[in-house]
Amino acid sequence: LFVALDLDREQEVVLELYTISNALVLRKELERIQAMETRIQVQDLTPGTYFLRVTLGGRPFNSLLIIE
Repeated sequence: LFVALDLDREQEVVLELYTISNALVLRKELERIQAMETRIQVQDLTPGTYFLRVTLGGRPFNSLLIIE
């Protein structure tokens, strides 16, 4: 999974990956950034539905992720 952010100003960013049953699989906390690119390795995860939460400056944004 490739995640890229290009923000209009520096913000604290937290990336979290959860299972459909709300178990935390991964958490990355990034200091004040304005742009970033990162890869999250998913090949070892059990196939299923996950949620990617990206929190920018304390405001969460969620995306659905299906791993086959």
